[in-house]
Amino acid sequence: MLIHVSSGEIILGDLSMPHSPRIYDGKLYMLFSATGEVVSVDTDRGTYEVVNNLNGFIRGMAK
Repeated sequence: MLIHVSSGEIILGDLSMPHSPRIYDGKLYMLFSATGEVVSVDTDRGTYEVVNNLNGFIRGMAK
């Protein structure tokens, strides 16, 4: 799950091995390691959009 630390609010739940959340150019991105997806998260709506699907188990993301 993705949690807003300051408030304790759960932004997204039931995710497929979320990993490496990063803010880039004002947007929040993260990996779903189990599915190989890179996603962009809309924290206001509590939704995400798949940006890219990589073939394999993905871990670690840098700016």
